[in-house]
Amino acid sequence: MVDAMAIVEKEFERVSNQIVRDTPVDTGKLKNNWSASFGSPASGVNRRDDFGSGRGAESYESIKRVVNGIDIGKLGTHIFLTNCLEYGAKMEFGGFETAPQGFLITNVMSAGKTFK
Repeated sequence: MVDAMAIVEKEFERVSNQIVRDTPVDTGKLKNNWSASFGSPASGVNRRDDFGSGRGAESYESIKRVVNGIDIGKLGTHIFLTNCLEYGAKMEFGGFETAPQGFLITNVMSAGKTFK
């Protein structure tokens, strides 16, 4: 028997954590601005304390909170990973010389391939 909840938890956590890991770092602000949520995407920029560290600790914690909250009662509810910083899209599509292109789409495209 396939445990659908376990698959969703594992895959959302894997892909989301990889997106955070692959997010380019200058100040760390973009990497630390990912927010995971149920039902609707985050709509604002986070004001987190450790922007300068570049580690994304708050982003990983946000992902973990959502993964820990996945249960049968939320079946059918959308799960979002959102980054509301205005320059995020420019980073994704190669608008900066120092940023690798495609850190988000590459990981999103890998989602679910393990289970096909």
